Amino acid sequence: MNSKLLPAPLSQVFEAVLPRDARVERRKLFGNPCGFVNGNLFTGVHEEQWIVRLSEPQREQLLDMAGAAIFEPMKGRPMVEFVRVPSTMLQNRRQLKGWVKRAFDYCSSLPSQGPKRSLR
Repeated sequence: MNSKLLPAPLSQVFEAVLPRDARVERRKLFGNPCGFVNGNLFTGVHEEQWIVRLSEPQREQLLDMAGAAIFEPMKGRPMVEFVRVPSTMLQNRRQLKGWVKRAFDYCSSLPSQGPKRSLR
């Protein structure tokens, strides 16, 4: 999958599972759609992987599922609060939406990262 050109079905899934909350900000990160709340990334697509940022107990619960793993955007560089959801979950919008909501709720409770700064 080309990370710069998200297939229509996956982009539709992305839109369908984001919480309907005015605080959700859609941004692209490395050309992929991501969801932010208060400046905190809570979910996104990276190449062929869907990721969510979760509290430790929720991470452990998701990691118990076959196919879930700590997200490593580069080999040997884990982002420990982020979990790659099992690819099979992409076919179950209800389940995926539940995990995205958990990520949103967790990241809503984190300190705000402030407004996005422009690089000049």
